[in-house]
Amino acid sequence: YQVTAHNSLGEASSETVRVIISQGISRPWHKVITSESMSVVIQKIIDVNGVEINTGEIGVFTPHFVCAGVGDISSSRSGITVFGDDLTTEIADGFKNNEPMNFYIWDGTSVLEAEVFDIIEGGYLFQSDGILVGSIRVIHD
Repeated sequence: YQVTAHNSLGEASSETVRVIISQGISRPWHKVITSESMSVVIQKIIDVNGVEINTGEIGVFTPHFVCAGVGDISSSRSGITVFGDDLTTEIADGFKNNEPMNFYIWDGTSVLEAEVFDIIEGGYLFQSDGILVGSIRVIHD
């Protein structure tokens, strides 16, 4: 879809985006694969009660809800390749530099929104050829 947005000054900005219409983030997750990527190393994954999540999957989504990376959870850890936007296509099919990464956890029964904490290296904004090392926790059930 071609989307045009206006800021508070009335200035217009237009972009072609892929629109996903659903209630929340549905499964299964299918990631995009492009030539740009970032490495994400998750050292600990915890639920709202502080209990480690040891199995499942982590999905990393763009602000436009495009799945740009998926990793398996094993012993409360995960390694994920997160992909950037393919500039040769018209649609936004991955992250642009400096876009925030949105994390969701599939625990086998539910999709749970999560946030990054205890960042050791990098940050939560996508950077092509960058790295994020940290932990994530479920925000709410």
